[in-house]
Amino acid sequence: MKSKISFFNKTIFMKNVTLYWPIWGIYTLISVVMQPGLVWLFNNMSYFANGYSDEMQLRDLMDILGFYGYVLLIAFGALLTGMALYSYMYNNKSANMIHALPVDRTQLYGTTLISGWAFLIVPLLVTALLSTLLCIIYTIPGIGYVWLWFINAAALAFIAFSIVSICALFTGHIVVLPMYVFAVNVISWVVYFLINAVVTTFGFGVTELGDDALTLAGVFCPIQCFGDNLRWQYEYTETKEIKGVLLTGTEYIWIYLVLAVVFYVSAYMIYRKRKIEQAGDFLTINWVKPIFRGVVAVLGAIYGAMTVRAILLETRIGCGMPLFVCFLLVMGVIFYFVADMFIKKSFHVFKKRNWIGCAISCLVVLASFFGMYGLAEVYENDVPELEDLKYAEIRMGYDITLYGEDMATILEIQKDILEKADYIESRIADGERYYDMVTIRYQPEGKAWIYRRYPLSMQDASLTEIYKKIAVLEEDEENYLVNTLGKDYTNASTFYGGSLNAFFIDPEDREKEGFYPQNSQGNKTLDEAQSKELYYAIIADIKAGTLMKYNVNDGKYMYEDGGYPESAATEYYGATGVSISLEYQIPGEESNDEANWIKEEGYVVEDSYYKDVKYVYLDIGPDCENVVNKLVELGIIESIGHIWWGDAEELLKLQQY
Repeated sequence: MKSKISFFNKTIFMKNVTLYWPIWGIYTLISVVMQPGLVWLFNNMSYFANGYSDEMQLRDLMDILGFYGYVLLIAFGALLTGMALYSYMYNNKSANMIHALPVDRTQLYGTTLISGWAFLIVPLLVTALLSTLLCIIYTIPGIGYVWLWFINAAALAFIAFSIVSICALFTGHIVVLPMYVFAVNVISWVVYFLINAVVTTFGFGVTELGDDALTLAGVFCPIQCFGDNLRWQYEYTETKEIKGVLLTGTEYIWIYLVLAVVFYVSAYMIYRKRKIEQAGDFLTINWVKPIFRGVVAVLGAIYGAMTVRAILLETRIGCGMPLFVCFLLVMGVIFYFVADMFIKKSFHVFKKRNWIGCAISCLVVLASFFGMYGLAEVYENDVPELEDLKYAEIRMGYDITLYGEDMATILEIQKDILEKADYIESRIADGERYYDMVTIRYQPEGKAWIYRRYPLSMQDASLTEIYKKIAVLEEDEENYLVNTLGKDYTNASTFYGGSLNAFFIDPEDREKEGFYPQNSQGNKTLDEAQSKELYYAIIADIKAGTLMKYNVNDGKYMYEDGGYPESAATEYYGATGVSISLEYQIPGEESNDEANWIKEEGYVVEDSYYKDVKYVYLDIGPDCENVVNKLVELGIIESIGHIWWGDAEELLKLQQY
């Protein structure tokens, strides 16, 4: 009577355990050190002897239970385990010997999977048990989180080994296996950067595919997906105490678990039909070979042609579309045959039959490129609707943020630039290198940012009308006030002080022939009251139109007839070596990086300082009368002559006031 189908062979399993004990042994040791080892260490360090509260213990435990380190450990553990357990398939002698044993392929494959799961999951179980024991000993309130960690870590191990298993069946060479596993993890980024390169090169003004594409690329990179998204997030009570911890990102584990089952079943089906003599082959699946050649041809051709184009543009030779297509075809042919050499392990690939496949591959290359080129056109001409926007920003000299109906001006400027797109691109292709960048950014409601960056030459009279529209926005003192001091700058409440940085000199020294200040630069500290007085003096000088001249390199001073007006020398000064920095608070405005980090990490900070503190740093000139007079009035400087104003002195012919 025929025996039942068996998926497990005890003898082979024990052989795997005893033969490859260094792999699971070292893996277990690292896992134990990374978790229960650190838990023991944290609870026995001397400075924790006093005041180590339950909340502190829980926070430290959650830091130790972080997944990023374990994602890498499990990934490398799965790879080494797979290379060991599937190694018998990569040598003709061992492959024939194993398959001559009285076990069928179902038993071999099933035993290999069980061995791999045991190597990867049992050490995690031991880690969780030891951590649980330490939680009991040290009364750490986190046993449930330890086992939640174990369940998800075990799922990661299941997923990681599925990727290794499917890759193991696609090749007959042990060295190629890690290459395939690496490719699975980075292929989404390879495709992303390829599309991004084409779109940003041929889409005028487009600098990125956007956050959605970026997120999608990260999701399809398993290591990055789990490393970035599996995070512990704290829940707080109204009194800002931790009431619980949530694990975010588990939805990605469920998605990948489904894919893992598909990978395991597919690997089994492939193994059932695998030929023993394929040991040593670069690729063992016949129907995948033309796909592999095509993928290598597409990636190599487009990346290669883009590189050659960039070199030609840098040398100002130029590279039009017809020439670029020629480069694509040449690169497509080269990379097609390179891929075929790997598959056939031979340099003798230039045969008549192969040229037919090469021609088809070149058509795929052209179709892929022009598909991306069409996407670039879509991105280039994407101008959002006014009603869909939350706010819009434009920058040439400084950031200008507009809301409501005012955003129509930025939309109009973008449309004007796009009408000149072909002309501007032709100038750049002809070697134009002297231009300024105009950046435009939109924040749609509930969607990712739309970001554009346009190169415009101020020496080009045909672009004057565009410059004038930007100048109107930059000349608006209210726009500059909002950009510099904050949206609600009139509501500044608390001032923390600041400093005045300048070349402080003795006024009598100024009269000396050939005088120039040396080693006299310093700063004077401003207290809270002084910083408040100077804050409102700064507002007055911005409204008077004097302070902007030292902080904005563009604007009304540069846009007459597409170039620099003759009067610019008396209207624009630039840096003078004198600056004021202030630190203050505007309730409700979160502005600094630390505040954003605190918010993202889920921490609660009782001191509101970190939530709305703002900083301002401005250059000032001798004609900023409100600021200079306030400095004298507060006794910070003796007179205007107490400061060396750099080049601005020659322009203004300093006078006392």
